[in-house]
Amino acid sequence: MTTKVKVAHIRKEICGWPTDTYEIDTYNNNHVSSSLFEHDPLLPVNPHTVLMFVPGNPGCAGWYIKMLKRVIEHLGDGYAARAVSYAGHGAVPDVVQEEPEVGRKEREKRIAWTLDGQLQHKISWCHQVMEEFMTRHHGSHTMSLSKPLLPKIVWISHSIGCYLVERQLVLCKQTLLQTQAVIHLMPFRRFDPNPKWKKIYLSSLASIPKVTPAVLQVCSTIAKVLPNKIVDLYLEKLLG
Repeated sequence: MTTKVKVAHIRKEICGWPTDTYEIDTYNNNHVSSSLFEHDPLLPVNPHTVLMFVPGNPGCAGWYIKMLKRVIEHLGDGYAARAVSYAGHGAVPDVVQEEPEVGRKEREKRIAWTLDGQLQHKISWCHQVMEEFMTRHHGSHTMSLSKPLLPKIVWISHSIGCYLVERQLVLCKQTLLQTQAVIHLMPFRRFDPNPKWKKIYLSSLASIPKVTPAVLQVCSTIAKVLPNKIVDLYLEKLLG
């Protein structure tokens, strides 16, 4: 039997926004061919557990894929991983621009610009992943009927992604019932409310979405040329 771990980068439309998603599966040739996978002699193993990864800022899941691939290689057959970037976060114009291509439906800006919108985006992504596993189950000739249709979920999240995972589990009972474990990496659940100027500063930036990216780009450019000690001091004293 040949076994191999493969990574697929797939740009899917979630809540109207083109989104970078990643699928990491264990493949082997110990299956009977099915019409769904005739193009590939190595067939994806139907997992009993899927690792669902939600990143922190800057919201690009691609930075974490090497780590997730190593984890799946270590765990072996029966495990898979899925990862998703944030709506409006990426490296190509079609992903980050607010206005869609000509002829396509207008994108709802709150999905990319608010926490509630990003939460809705992650919930929709989770539903898409589960639908994919249901389709794979029905297309497999070797899956025992005694096995559950859907895999158990282990959530792995980083920074503000931890908040999005926790909110999803509060709001989605079926997802909570499927969840076997939650692993938070350096969790970030709320902004420090004091002093009050921080809230005013962040709210002001959020209220001018057409200007904010330019402001943040200027800040990043300045930070690149400053000594590390000054940047560290700024992060510690001003941002908390």
